[in-house]
Amino acid sequence: MSTTLEEEHQRFTFDDQWVVFKYDSATPDTGYFSIKNAVEGTKACDFLGEYAGATAYFIEVKDFRGFRIQNKKRLSRGELAAEIAQKVRDTLAGVLSGCRRGDDTFRWDQLAIYLTRSERELLVVLCLEHDDMKDKVRLGAQAELVRQKLAWLKPKVRVVSQSINSHKLPGVVVTDLPGAAGHA
Repeated sequence: MSTTLEEEHQRFTFDDQWVVFKYDSATPDTGYFSIKNAVEGTKACDFLGEYAGATAYFIEVKDFRGFRIQNKKRLSRGELAAEIAQKVRDTLAGVLSGCRRGDDTFRWDQLAIYLTRSERELLVVLCLEHDDMKDKVRLGAQAELVRQKLAWLKPKVRVVSQSINSHKLPGVVVTDLPGAAGHA
């Protein structure tokens, strides 16, 4: 059965090979909100998931379409990469919190295996929609900035958009919702 999650005026439909949930949802019992309420400034990745029983994913969604000027420095100076790294760092704490609490929001123990064993695959994916990100080279440059900030964790990093590199987020279909830049 597929799972549908929404973020940033986009709908993400994950096929039945995914076990995924919205980590920074408004549900107060997630690890994120437990930490956020206790530690000011805590950040979180949007989605956490496991694909085909083989790969763990931390997924962050950013839709900058229509906000090119406001985000130019954020992209060129590596500010977005630093923000993604902070979100990954803080999400790791949330995963450990989920393991210790034993809540049933997600298979925390399974996710922890991906995080603690180097032979297991961990991917950090930035789903970036941006007016100026129209080619693989620019997305690759953003991926490299994120990779540098996450060198301490050694994950694989991908930057995808609906039109470029979407195959790097397998089993997922992304569609725009009303309110997305350029859509009614």
